[in-house]
Amino acid sequence: MKNIKNEIAETLAKQIEGLSANEIESMLEIPADNTHGDYAFPCFKLAKTLHKAPPMIAAEIAEKLKGEKLFEKVEQVNAYINMFIDKKSFMNVVLLGVTEQKEKYGSSNVGEGRNVVIDYSSPNIAKPFHIGHIRSTVIGDSLYKIYNFIGYKSVGINHLGDYGTQFGKMIVAYR
Repeated sequence: MKNIKNEIAETLAKQIEGLSANEIESMLEIPADNTHGDYAFPCFKLAKTLHKAPPMIAAEIAEKLKGEKLFEKVEQVNAYINMFIDKKSFMNVVLLGVTEQKEKYGSSNVGEGRNVVIDYSSPNIAKPFHIGHIRSTVIGDSLYKIYNFIGYKSVGINHLGDYGTQFGKMIVAYR
């Protein structure tokens, strides 16, 4: 399944000469205010190559995008093209991906060939266990599984050799 940002970039690349889908994808922004759309594309960079004012470029491209089924609404605001994703079609794409990929949905190979070390709770064995130990152990195990899911070779470490201050004090007292 393609990600939505990639689909937007490919759709924009059909309308914009001189920029690849990868360049467009790196320029896409998520507006701070969601009333300005789900994604926004700034047209400042295009002004040099097209020799037009950025708001004019944005208006032309926004007009061309209005028929695209990917978008619920496309509007030009100053030098930006604000795009509102069609939620129903997006939801259908996601649900189709989930039903096809099942438990592998969302996985990737972004970490392929790379290692990550996860340090678990490492409790002090000379003190009683308490609920705080389970929290960091569960977090560590969750991170371990997430990193494995996205392709990393995860190594979990739970160091039990921390004898702490009390053993040091006992050694000093013995001597």
